Amino acid sequence: METTYILLAFYFLNLFLGLKYLLSNNLNLANNIYTLILVLIFPFFTPIIYLFIFFDEQYRRRLVKKRTIDLLNLPDVNERLFSEHNDIQLFTNGKILFEDIFQEIKLAKNFIHISFFTINTDKIGKLMIKKLEEKLMENVEVKIMYDPLGSFIMKKKYWQHFK
Repeated sequence: METTYILLAFYFLNLFLGLKYLLSNNLNLANNIYTLILVLIFPFFTPIIYLFIFFDEQYRRRLVKKRTIDLLNLPDVNERLFSEHNDIQLFTNGKILFEDIFQEIKLAKNFIHISFFTINTDKIGKLMIKKLEEKLMENVEVKIMYDPLGSFIMKKKYWQHFK
């Protein structure tokens, strides 16, 4: 009987401390919901959950700090001479990115080497393939590197001209 009271006390203590922690911190909402469900169902595991949350937050803070340092050093990277005729542009808007890519494809005279993780058969993907096919007809060497897993929706018929 005494063990039952101790377990119940431990259960409610972990439950209330877990709820207090979740509701008082600025954590990711999706993580809060999953963690809240875990705390409600398995409050005995809340100390382990706290450790995971703590290490996740520490890792996230390190990544944010590194990203800030990288963004501060980005203008400096462009000034260093790693190799000739290269530059770095930071795009934060997909529309502007693809306008620039299409302009560069249009200006290409000898070769185009392009690398993407995902290429889809949406409006932009079809337009890019069309522009690359036009460059093939102008005898411009076109090499495309993509991840087949990231582009698994892409049908093989779109690559016929690139073989």
